[in-house]
Amino acid sequence: MAEKDRHVLKAILRSATPYLSVNASVLDVGCASGTLLEELRERGHKALAGVDVSEYAVRASKENGFENVYLCNFQDGTQLPDSSYDTLFMLDVIEHFTRPYDALIEATRVLSPGGVLVLTTPNANSILRPLLGKRWALGDETHVFYFTPFSLKYLLGKCGLHVAKLQTRSYNYGPVARVLTALRTAGQIVAIAQKPYSASRVGPSDSRRPPAAEGGVVEAR
Repeated sequence: MAEKDRHVLKAILRSATPYLSVNASVLDVGCASGTLLEELRERGHKALAGVDVSEYAVRASKENGFENVYLCNFQDGTQLPDSSYDTLFMLDVIEHFTRPYDALIEATRVLSPGGVLVLTTPNANSILRPLLGKRWALGDETHVFYFTPFSLKYLLGKCGLHVAKLQTRSYNYGPVARVLTALRTAGQIVAIAQKPYSASRVGPSDSRRPPAAEGGVVEAR
């Protein structure tokens, strides 16, 4: 997770609050230095863990008091037990994966039945993206994929997750931001998806696996 302003993080957590019990075990995928974990700890959460691909991030999170933080590339799989977390956060992470399907399959595996994934990513359908071009605030040369609300919902479904809530939001406030949000053309997608209590196992070798792609924008519809 990229470091976020606290007001942005609080806005995301407001969307997630109805799905997030204070007693839930939480895994932050792409935890960076632990900004989200700190916010959750301040709200009374205790069962907190994280993973990150950066040794520096893992070390920083541990220095901030989070012992259960692990170094790994989540899309390659982890040694975490099946159904071991009630809530997973992937905040501005999935666009960096070269294999986002594999990352979501791993998320589904480690989620407990009925568990919830909270995911954010830049919106490829943002009205500001073509207008601002390289000056678009949510653009980044390290992004491999961009998703639209439709393509993200489709991919989550392919990975065995039920989308309970999906909206776009703006980093700014006011009437323009509200209109963009209503039209699903604001800059960031916020998705909340739930693992069914009972479902057939879906894995990387499953015949429903989407075709491989090299990156870019996942098809918009």
